[in-house]
Amino acid sequence: MYNLWSHFPEERKKYLDQTKDIIGFNDKNVRTLWLVLALNTEDFNPDKKP
Repeated sequence: MYNLWSHFPEERKKYLDQTKDIIGFNDKNVRTLWLVLALNTEDFNPDKKP
């Protein structure tokens, strides 16, 4: 997911929308990565960021 996010910046919002409900393993690895990428994507849900 990170490789797609970093190599295709014009598609970042699409990738985040498609993976927003994936949790991952017991340690919630995918969800943690998703939150980091969502916060670092400027145009993704700007009204929900602090």
